[in-house]
Amino acid sequence: MNNYYLSIMLTALVIVPGNIKAISTSNQNETMPHPGINSSISIFTEADANNAEIIFYSNGSSFSPVIKTNSGASILWTWDDNTNDNSASPVKVYGTAKLRQNRLKVTPWSAVKLINIGYDAQDGGPDSIALVKNQQVSTVKNLDLVAPYLQAWCSSYNLIDSLNFSNFINLITIECFSSTSLRKVALNNTPRLRRVCLEYNNLTNLNLTECPALEDVRGALNKLTTIQFSNSTEELWHLCFRANEEITDHHLFNDITAFPNIAELLIWNTNQQGALILHSTRSSSVNIHANDNEYTSIDFTGAFHSIDNWGIVDLSNNKLTSVNINGCIQINELYITHNKLSSLEIDHILQQLDSFETTKGSADLRFNNPPTSAGQLYISNLKAKFWDIKVDEKNTSVNQTDSNPNIKFFPNPVRDNLSIELNDSTTKIIEVSIINSKGKTVDTSHPLTNKVVHLNMTKYQGGVYIIKILTAKNHHYYHKIVHIKQSHK
Repeated sequence: MNNYYLSIMLTALVIVPGNIKAISTSNQNETMPHPGINSSISIFTEADANNAEIIFYSNGSSFSPVIKTNSGASILWTWDDNTNDNSASPVKVYGTAKLRQNRLKVTPWSAVKLINIGYDAQDGGPDSIALVKNQQVSTVKNLDLVAPYLQAWCSSYNLIDSLNFSNFINLITIECFSSTSLRKVALNNTPRLRRVCLEYNNLTNLNLTECPALEDVRGALNKLTTIQFSNSTEELWHLCFRANEEITDHHLFNDITAFPNIAELLIWNTNQQGALILHSTRSSSVNIHANDNEYTSIDFTGAFHSIDNWGIVDLSNNKLTSVNINGCIQINELYITHNKLSSLEIDHILQQLDSFETTKGSADLRFNNPPTSAGQLYISNLKAKFWDIKVDEKNTSVNQTDSNPNIKFFPNPVRDNLSIELNDSTTKIIEVSIINSKGKTVDTSHPLTNKVVHLNMTKYQGGVYIIKILTAKNHHYYHKIVHIKQSHK
């Protein structure tokens, strides 16, 4: 007897609504399972394995699963009425709906690669798997018989409330979409598992720590409170846990640098707070949806670098005060409405977008504070590059205004020297910046005065400039001037 095979087959799991039970597999005349059965553990011998069957407890008027095996395998289905079928895609019509046993025996068990009792390719499922309608299965018994061999499992829309895939060492794909009875899934020792679709179930926790090869995880619309990831997440590109507002770790999705190949991060309404940090993304189209949380800042420097692909970022309905997308040239759709962004931060976002030198993008920054005059310059530049920019028009900020009647700028237009005069002795200018029509700061000085500041404009090209003033009271003021370049004959 092979010791490894023995260790895998020590316990055959019966999955009963509300229970996960170990049960003897030697009795071929088992009664129907029901909650509360007390069953003993039996150890498979090789003879047991050869004689045992996987049993599907269905509740419909027919049963038409699909399995996939290696060529040369022997398939035997034994139906609840003791008739038989040898097909990999049988159709058994019972005529009336009730709980029934449908038994499967495959010789050898190592030939079984796929079991499909429900699949419709929802949520990005592969086209290579046959479409199978919901078979209304509530319990599967002795699935461990194929633990070392099974590569794909599909049970979307079925009635199963618990699945145990522990030690399914060759399992690659799990498709279990919209199985609202499903409350527990075990994935211990699944080293080859790449795609898991558990969307729209009833899970409360998910442990992925022993799934090091994951690429695609979908667990949206559950009741998850905890999610645990493997230390190896380099290949994971799709991460979807949206609409799990019961998550207790408010910082679960703060540092996304653990997922350097992320392309689709769908984590809206997951009870997240603090900073969202992402420094690397896949060289493909990238879609980040983290709206309806309480993030306060984002830092995406180093990410969104593939300019030939689209990039979408949605962080609407958060508490953002800081947005760093410097160098993220791939972003061509940006939604940051309903946050707490100051006018200066809106200016900063617009400046970063303008620096991308890309065309035909869109950005919605409304329901924050409006841009200043400097920000309006960036908007003009972006619109010239066919960007669609939406911002607030009415200024609601306290410390950021476009002008101050106690600060005079003259002459305007100016040819050589621009004078800035203060008529309020209580106001002191501590910084003056000159911003050109492209939104670039071309000069900054620190006069530290409450009198007159003189700026030499002769060294700059003719055109429109914004003069930004910072006072000792931390107030910012902006004024537009026109510089007429002196011509030399």
